[in-house]
Amino acid sequence: MCAARDLKLSVMSDGRKVPVGYTGQSIPFHTESFEGHIFFSHRPPKGSSAPWAFRERLEGYGSPDWLWEVQLHGRFLKTPTGPIWLRGELRDSPMQLGLVSRALCRGILKFARMMAQRRGGDICYAFGDEARKNPSISLPIMLLDRLFVADRSHPLPVGDPDDPKGTWRLIDGKWESIERSEVKFDTETYVTVVLATSYIDWTNWQLASIPGLGTLSLETFWGEQGAWIALCELEPDESIRHYFLEANLESIKGATFSPRSSTVYNEDDAERAQEELIPVSDEDHTKALGEPSSEEEEAPLVRQRTPYDSSDIDEEDLSETVPMEREWIRPPEDGEAGVNGTNGIFFAEEASRAKEIEMALDAPDVGGLRHSLSGDLLAMEEDEDVSPQPDQVPRRISRRTVMTLKLPWYLRTSSGQLWWCISVEGWPLCWRRDHQISRLCEAVEPGKAQLLRSGTSIQDMETARRRATALLSELDPSLLDEFIRQDVGLTKLLASIDSGWVGVVESEGRIVERKVSLSEARTSDAVLRTGAQVVSKSAVLRSAADAAGRGGFLSDLGSKEDAPLALRWKSDTGSRSWMDRPQAYFSEDFFVELSRATASRTTVADAPAVTVTTPQRQFVFLMRSPEDADKWVTTLKTHSNDSPAVILSPMKDRLRRWPFHRLVCNDFELSLDDVKDPVALSAQLLRLAVSSQGSLSAEELQPLTSLSCKLKCLDLTPLEPQDLWSFWVNVYHSLLVHARVLCGRPRSVRHLISFYNNCSYLVAGHIFSLAEMEHLVLRSQMAKASARLMNLLVQVWRRDDREFEERPTFRAPYQPSSNFRCRPDWRLNLVLCSGNLASSSKIPVFEQLSAEAFDALMAKAMKHYLGVAGRLDKRPMQLPYVLYRFRQDAPGSPTDGYDKRWANALSPILGDVDRIAYRNSYNWTMRERLDLL
Repeated sequence: MCAARDLKLSVMSDGRKVPVGYTGQSIPFHTESFEGHIFFSHRPPKGSSAPWAFRERLEGYGSPDWLWEVQLHGRFLKTPTGPIWLRGELRDSPMQLGLVSRALCRGILKFARMMAQRRGGDICYAFGDEARKNPSISLPIMLLDRLFVADRSHPLPVGDPDDPKGTWRLIDGKWESIERSEVKFDTETYVTVVLATSYIDWTNWQLASIPGLGTLSLETFWGEQGAWIALCELEPDESIRHYFLEANLESIKGATFSPRSSTVYNEDDAERAQEELIPVSDEDHTKALGEPSSEEEEAPLVRQRTPYDSSDIDEEDLSETVPMEREWIRPPEDGEAGVNGTNGIFFAEEASRAKEIEMALDAPDVGGLRHSLSGDLLAMEEDEDVSPQPDQVPRRISRRTVMTLKLPWYLRTSSGQLWWCISVEGWPLCWRRDHQISRLCEAVEPGKAQLLRSGTSIQDMETARRRATALLSELDPSLLDEFIRQDVGLTKLLASIDSGWVGVVESEGRIVERKVSLSEARTSDAVLRTGAQVVSKSAVLRSAADAAGRGGFLSDLGSKEDAPLALRWKSDTGSRSWMDRPQAYFSEDFFVELSRATASRTTVADAPAVTVTTPQRQFVFLMRSPEDADKWVTTLKTHSNDSPAVILSPMKDRLRRWPFHRLVCNDFELSLDDVKDPVALSAQLLRLAVSSQGSLSAEELQPLTSLSCKLKCLDLTPLEPQDLWSFWVNVYHSLLVHARVLCGRPRSVRHLISFYNNCSYLVAGHIFSLAEMEHLVLRSQMAKASARLMNLLVQVWRRDDREFEERPTFRAPYQPSSNFRCRPDWRLNLVLCSGNLASSSKIPVFEQLSAEAFDALMAKAMKHYLGVAGRLDKRPMQLPYVLYRFRQDAPGSPTDGYDKRWANALSPILGDVDRIAYRNSYNWTMRERLDLL
């Protein structure tokens, strides 16, 4: 059994429908201005055993094979006054195009236009949104592949499929090829137009083999209504002047088809029509048609338009199911507003506002959508008849422009919706719902419908971002142009601050609406430990709570009670990204003390924003309007003071992107700028870190902290292997010094182990501790340490290539996994400084150098390392203990012993030595200070 459709083709003849069928019958018809025959042959549905009398006319012709062929034959009873058009038309209702389907339709029309241009003509179309205009597409019949003319009528079908293109005239019983310019339309000439295609499958009600799009259901564009095919004349404004022929093609859904010897259409009606409609001559034609009986009479055609019903909006998307752990952010059901009071009304208003924006995106255009397409295909302008306004960006998109597409931000609204920001070079930012992007991905490449809903963690969202970006970057330019044509800015999506909700930039690429309130700063520690609600007898906080209950965010706080205040909001996230915890949700309380905070204005994602900077971190809040942002800045400044900020340990990550005990030294502020030279940045950072040793306040350390944040979104792909090695060595040493300044010098073995395992940098989208930089990046292709005890103490987060390439912890450029695997170089053992007495006291700074200059710097660093960490004055010479620990890195023949291999490798520095030894212990005591070489 297989699903099929009842395909019914009928032609209008003297005001009534005459069935035609699809098995190849030649059916006569007659109108006031045209008389003739129609022939229609369609490939039967898959699995059908229906007779197929004209198989040889379709199989083996076309690329791919033709699906159907129609021939319209006859003569005009009234001489046409202009060009004759073949027109496809919808008469029951306008096309129900949403955002994605309209974009797909544009892509198909571009393909049709390209085919027309290859024949030296054009096409015109309309979506049916203009007054008294039906959805239609029209093509001059002079552009069709095959055209036959004769002085008399002849049987159908006509023509040899081996000649798929051309123009012929019947001369002495033979078809002779002629020039198309010789064809004239008058009342004496019989014309036969032939159309065959591989791109429309009527029996399955779908478009097939569309380049770049594949197979698409026709229901996507006009539902289940039937289509009309006509020969007509058009007025200059492309309205109908006169119909010569009208045929109606209908497909009834839901038929269950099993192999049997029958046709899909009503064969009894067709046979009865054949018996009644067999003219022997043109004079007998009208008589042969006869008068229709009362049973056969059908209701007159009524062309009516139905209101648009947005089928592209899922109600479930407006209020997604939220686990119990996230009930605080769950939008209320219908009818909850009266129960929940102010908050319920707010959620209802926000859902209504978001739905209104989404309806505006998914609804059809109301302007002039009918176009006459002509001109250069590659420089096609979709709105040729609309002059751009001075404040508008010219709408032209090319293949190169498509390749610049990015999804730089996503927004989680207060009602639980997910919106993605689309950025294309030279165009303003626009925002689209996740299901709209998913449906576009599904339409272009089946199987991608769940692309943006594959997980709940931050890394899952980043995976979706990267996959969607790659897929959308392959879109046809006209398809992308239509998809992003209607701008929706971030400010339209954000809630009003009167309700207490603002957009919080939680990381690069992530914006979440949170309800922010005021609380006492001294209660923050207890809240962070227990997660309890703050209950205060402070008159100031009671006033703020009352204002928040009435829908206000920051009330006019008086100075009657001098209480230290803090901003507070709750942050939630899905399952932990660094371990498998399905269906797990976490929520954390954020506190931003205002006593040592500074506030300023900025702009993020084209929306007004406020930055609140504390000694531990900078926070960014997005507002709907500049006035709201100015109000925030004014209010927050009144609760800050100018007392010097002391150096504090970095904040723990509340988004569960990495193990909770990590101390990230460069997550202080957002990294939104592109860095062109990663090696130069790492060298500058290392010099600044060494010079910042001894800083006593956060202000003194601020330049180092801000510069280190630029590591987060670097693109390391352009680096050569030598430069990549230099970059990671510089970053390792920068983190070593930076962490010593922030956390202090570790003074016990326990603190040492925690120092190396937990102090981390964010680099190119991923987190790396000192231990991970050394063992997973710099030594990834070198021998492992021989000390088993150290292998047990060193804790690293091992990630495979897929995690590095598809699952960053925030938005960052795509990085191949090779960017996190340095080339092997045995000299690393005498260059990498661990900050203790068993390693060097001076750090080399690597920049982009020639191979000779690089080797010279390496030799200088190695010589200093050997002199400080070894005992070269002893006999035999005692090499640093690290060379014994990593003795398998010694270069040379495997047949030689480790000592001989090290002696040969270090001979340019040590000279000829007969015997070497190693220091018998590793001194973990941290040096007071590290300097540059």
